Amino acid sequence: MRKTILIAVVGTLLALSWGSNAWGVSEAGVLFLRLPAGARAAGMGEAFIAISDDATATHWNPAGLGRYPLSSEWLEFHPGPGYKIISIALKKNDLPEKNYQVYDIWAITPTDLLYWNGEEWKDHQVYLTSEDETLGDLVHKLFLEFEEERIDQMAYQVASANNLISKDSLVRIREKINQSVEEGYQNKEKLNNLFEAFLQAWDSCLVNQRNLKKLTEDFESSLGDGKLNPQELDNISMILETGIGKSLEPEIKIPYRTIFTDTLTCIASQEEQIWVGTKKGLFGYDGKAWRTQSTKDGMFSDLINQVNVNKEGVVWVGTDVGIGQFDGKRWYFITPSGLNDYYVTDMVVIRNDDIWITTRSDLAHFDGMNWLSYVKYNVKTGDNLEKIARSFLGTENPREIEEAVKSIKKYNSMKSEELNPDQEIKLPFNLAIKGTLTTLAVGKDGEIWIGGTKGVKKFADQKWTTFGYRIYTAMEGDSVEKVASKLLRTNDAERVEKFSQDIMAYNKLSNNQLEPGQKIYVYQNAAGSRILTICLGKGDEVLVGTEFGTLRFTGKNWSRYYHSGLEKAESTKILQKDGEMWIASPDKIVIYAHAKRELTFMHANLLPELASDLYYEYLSYVHYMKGWGTIGGNFTFLSYGEIVQTGESPVPIGTFMAYEGALSLSYGTQFNPNLAVGLSGKVIFSHLSDVGAGAEKGRGTGTSFALDAGVLYRTPFRRLTLASALTNLGPNISYIDAPQSDPLPRNIAVGFAYRIFDTPYNKLTFLGELNKQLVGLKESFGTEFSEAIRNVGMEYWYGTFVALRSGYIYDKEGDIRTFTFGAGLQYNMFRFDFAYIPASERHVLGNTMRFSMTARF
Repeated sequence: MRKTILIAVVGTLLALSWGSNAWGVSEAGVLFLRLPAGARAAGMGEAFIAISDDATATHWNPAGLGRYPLSSEWLEFHPGPGYKIISIALKKNDLPEKNYQVYDIWAITPTDLLYWNGEEWKDHQVYLTSEDETLGDLVHKLFLEFEEERIDQMAYQVASANNLISKDSLVRIREKINQSVEEGYQNKEKLNNLFEAFLQAWDSCLVNQRNLKKLTEDFESSLGDGKLNPQELDNISMILETGIGKSLEPEIKIPYRTIFTDTLTCIASQEEQIWVGTKKGLFGYDGKAWRTQSTKDGMFSDLINQVNVNKEGVVWVGTDVGIGQFDGKRWYFITPSGLNDYYVTDMVVIRNDDIWITTRSDLAHFDGMNWLSYVKYNVKTGDNLEKIARSFLGTENPREIEEAVKSIKKYNSMKSEELNPDQEIKLPFNLAIKGTLTTLAVGKDGEIWIGGTKGVKKFADQKWTTFGYRIYTAMEGDSVEKVASKLLRTNDAERVEKFSQDIMAYNKLSNNQLEPGQKIYVYQNAAGSRILTICLGKGDEVLVGTEFGTLRFTGKNWSRYYHSGLEKAESTKILQKDGEMWIASPDKIVIYAHAKRELTFMHANLLPELASDLYYEYLSYVHYMKGWGTIGGNFTFLSYGEIVQTGESPVPIGTFMAYEGALSLSYGTQFNPNLAVGLSGKVIFSHLSDVGAGAEKGRGTGTSFALDAGVLYRTPFRRLTLASALTNLGPNISYIDAPQSDPLPRNIAVGFAYRIFDTPYNKLTFLGELNKQLVGLKESFGTEFSEAIRNVGMEYWYGTFVALRSGYIYDKEGDIRTFTFGAGLQYNMFRFDFAYIPASERHVLGNTMRFSMTARF
């Protein structure tokens, strides 16, 4: 609703801007409002409304506040049909960016490894071959494989990826050709020999792909009558004979799946390495070659469930028999002790002496020496085992508390329930575990979050907190089935039966009947469903991926992510880095590109050769508010310097300072993925004199207010953006009285921005813009249009380091025709911009330089 109202207001203002005589009949006042903000825009011929991607958007087009990077944006990347993503990892690259693009995305499916290169998904690497290199040599070099049988298997997979048709299809073509050969064809044996050689060339990636394609096409077209004549057979022989090359193609595709022999289970990244765990070993890839680790290399098990790389670069794996450490040369395995289960489902390696793991039914911590699957509790005065169990488990279920008391006594070898103050007892973590554990997260303050088939739990301050369930107090005559039917609001026998079984298992009930007043826990929301991943964000924020959607916990409340379908989609992995977020679901990767705050300042001496105290100042700041949009503000100030005051005679009687200023507040938001809208409101103050002129009453000061509105539209043509902005729409400003008021410099602008090329290291944008002042419109539309100011500009960026800009301003009515030039230099979070307007007899502000500085953080 908020966005609908905003776009209605913007649309109305833009529509009204095309009115004719409503804008006044005199020349506009407070023209300082039309001075270009920011040296960046000034260097591009003042064509900027279709970009508006920095803090000066509050001046040019407030809709820019609703677009990334000033506003957060959700991006989607689909790997395509046939791929089901189960996990992702991020690997830092060398791109000159300060956002999510500095991380490459690597994803695994049960059978494939995928890589997002910023433009498309790749399931292979491209290998540049050398002279006389064979496919076998290539496989041995890339995969460090020595067994001939395995090399042949890998070579076949590589050949399948590089040949246009499969070998089976080629064999079927040969069989059909043999069946279609007419009796008496003299070159049948030669044809068979050529086909055999062609098949061997297919195996070795020596087939010319043009010939392979032509063979298929000629065969299909020639077999129309069911028989092949000698001429057609000879043509096929020629294709086969000339289609066998002597060396590999210059570029060969190497499918990542070539090295894997079983199901992929997990993935992690290192500085220069990607590690992939499978059911038959661990595989490392440095971007060039692969390295295999298995029981042959010292591992205890080939079944890898989890892989983790700590800050020191040490690789840790979780297996079905414990965890292992690889220092780059040798494997060291640590088998947890005191657990019911050693099948590791997740692990968090903080340091080599600070490791947390979950197995299917246990939680344990390794301190460098020992495994602890319990927390130590010092008994306080007034404590008893029932009270301790209730607090530790965070439950009101009497049966669960009763069983926990028995387990605590047994675990601590206690003969009675009597406790002494300061007595130390051990409370096993698994007392609180229900179902099968699947995921784990550890907070900076020591909070432990676990997820499993029965929801998510948190352990902090020596007690567990359960989410996704609520307490139900049984009434007279209640049974588990009756409660299940009541809560589900259905009589569907199958659903009621399943829910009843879940209630009984979760509450450890031995029978179906409930006693009045008995408290049981029942499923409440998705936080109690099967948990797939947990990611701890800033502060108290916790992100949880479930089988029923992505959840967000703020420390008090749970909510769903209603973006990109995440409220319903399974989230298999959630990662956060540098304020950005990556969410993996089976059919896509969703990125939350976090908005950047910006502060910009500009100073310009407008006529340095005539007056040193005639200068222009501009300050702007923008800030994104999650869930609301982006707000911004700017302060504009123009000093006319010290002016000599005279009376009726030219004799000076004093001096005064003349100046004008405006304070603006802006708001922008994304209406949909392609459309952003924005509004600005400003207060204007003009001080041109301390007193009135002659006998006129009043002072030479005036105030007014104005509105700006704008839209930005990302067209279906991916690199083209259209924009429109209406600025300074408001009442006339009056200094003496209303009849002598001056209209504001109301203006409408329409423009476009087109990215000629857009790569990480080279970006070139071309801009065009029309500006029409909406003051004193009396002529025909064609005449008024011809008087519009034309602005064009170009901006080139090398990476994010250096920018070069140029532009041209053509103002027929104002008799201005001038080029502009500019440059930018970015270092870390700071950008310094410079613009120069050459000297011109037609441009009063010619031969001036403008400087601005922007900080993005």
